[in-house]
Amino acid sequence: MLKLGSLWEPGYEYRVYHLTNEQWAGLSVVCKFAASGSPTPGNGQLLGLSWDPVIALQIATDFFNWDLEAHGHHWRLRAEAIDSDAGDEPGAMAVESRRRPQ
Repeated sequence: MLKLGSLWEPGYEYRVYHLTNEQWAGLSVVCKFAASGSPTPGNGQLLGLSWDPVIALQIATDFFNWDLEAHGHHWRLRAEAIDSDAGDEPGAMAVESRRRPQ
Protein backbone atom coordinates (compact mmCIF):
# COMPACT_ATOMS: atom_id res chain seq x y z
CA MET A 1 0.00 0.00 0.00
CA LEU A 2 2.83 2.46 0.89
CA LYS A 3 6.63 2.44 1.19
CA LEU A 4 8.70 5.36 2.52
CA GLY A 5 12.49 5.12 2.77
CA SER A 6 14.03 6.09 6.10
CA LEU A 7 16.44 9.02 6.04
CA TRP A 8 17.68 8.18 9.54
CA GLU A 9 18.48 4.55 8.75
CA PRO A 10 19.34 3.98 5.07
CA GLY A 11 18.30 0.50 3.99
CA TYR A 12 15.09 0.63 6.03
CA GLU A 13 11.59 1.55 4.92
CA TYR A 14 8.34 2.39 6.65
CA ARG A 15 5.69 0.20 5.07
CA VAL A 16 1.91 0.04 5.33
CA TYR A 17 0.13 -3.19 4.40
CA HIS A 18 -3.64 -3.59 4.06
CA LEU A 19 -4.49 -7.19 4.97
CA THR A 20 -7.02 -9.11 2.91
CA ASN A 21 -7.22 -12.61 4.41
CA GLU A 22 -10.53 -13.58 5.98
CA GLN A 23 -9.62 -13.28 9.65
CA TRP A 24 -7.79 -9.94 9.40
CA ALA A 25 -9.39 -8.42 6.29
CA GLY A 26 -9.35 -4.65 6.44
CA LEU A 27 -6.61 -4.31 9.07
CA SER A 28 -3.71 -2.02 8.15
CA VAL A 29 -0.27 -2.88 9.51
CA VAL A 30 2.60 -0.38 9.77
CA CYS A 31 6.08 -1.95 9.87
CA LYS A 32 9.71 -0.95 9.68
CA PHE A 33 11.15 -3.06 6.85
CA ALA A 34 14.85 -3.96 6.59
CA ALA A 35 16.21 -4.34 3.06
CA SER A 36 17.98 -7.51 1.91
CA GLY A 37 21.43 -6.01 2.69
CA SER A 38 20.70 -5.79 6.42
CA PRO A 39 21.61 -8.53 8.94
CA THR A 40 17.94 -9.52 9.37
CA PRO A 41 15.94 -8.61 6.23
CA GLY A 42 12.16 -8.37 6.46
CA ASN A 43 9.53 -6.66 8.60
CA GLY A 44 11.50 -6.43 11.82
CA GLN A 45 9.44 -3.93 13.79
CA LEU A 46 5.70 -3.52 14.15
CA LEU A 47 5.02 0.22 14.42
CA GLY A 48 1.23 0.28 14.46
CA LEU A 49 -2.11 -1.34 13.63
CA SER A 50 -5.33 0.31 12.56
CA TRP A 51 -8.67 -0.63 11.07
CA ASP A 52 -8.65 2.86 9.48
CA PRO A 53 -6.14 2.95 6.57
CA VAL A 54 -5.76 6.74 6.84
CA ILE A 55 -4.58 6.39 10.45
CA ALA A 56 -2.09 3.71 9.34
CA LEU A 57 -0.75 6.09 6.66
CA GLN A 58 -0.50 8.83 9.29
CA ILE A 59 1.55 6.55 11.55
CA ALA A 60 4.00 5.80 8.71
CA THR A 61 4.29 9.46 7.73
CA ASP A 62 4.86 10.42 11.40
CA PHE A 63 7.90 8.13 11.51
CA PHE A 64 9.12 9.52 8.17
CA ASN A 65 8.60 13.08 9.41
CA TRP A 66 10.67 12.37 12.54
CA ASP A 67 13.48 11.34 10.20
CA LEU A 68 13.06 14.60 8.27
CA GLU A 69 13.14 16.62 11.48
CA ALA A 70 16.29 14.82 12.69
CA HIS A 71 17.98 15.73 9.39
CA GLY A 72 16.96 19.39 9.66
CA HIS A 73 14.49 19.36 6.78
CA HIS A 74 11.59 21.81 6.99
CA TRP A 75 9.01 19.97 4.90
CA ARG A 76 6.67 17.20 6.10
CA LEU A 77 4.34 14.60 4.60
CA ARG A 78 0.70 14.38 5.59
CA ALA A 79 -1.88 11.67 4.92
CA GLU A 80 -5.59 12.38 4.81
CA ALA A 81 -8.82 11.09 3.33
CA ILE A 82 -9.94 12.81 0.15
CA ASP A 83 -13.39 14.41 0.21
CA SER A 84 -15.62 12.17 -1.89
CA ASP A 85 -17.77 15.20 -2.82
CA ALA A 86 -14.88 16.41 -4.96
CA GLY A 87 -15.52 13.61 -7.48
CA ASP A 88 -12.96 11.16 -6.11
CA GLU A 89 -13.82 7.56 -5.34
CA PRO A 90 -15.18 6.96 -1.82
CA GLY A 91 -12.43 6.06 0.61
CA ALA A 92 -9.68 7.58 -1.53
CA MET A 93 -6.58 8.75 0.32
CA ALA A 94 -3.77 11.18 -0.41
CA VAL A 95 -0.28 11.69 0.89
CA GLU A 96 1.03 15.17 0.30
CA SER A 97 4.10 17.20 1.06
CA ARG A 98 3.86 20.38 3.12
CA ARG A 99 6.67 22.82 3.82
CA ARG A 100 6.71 24.06 7.40
CA PRO A 101 7.39 27.76 8.02
CA GLN A 102 11.00 28.32 8.99
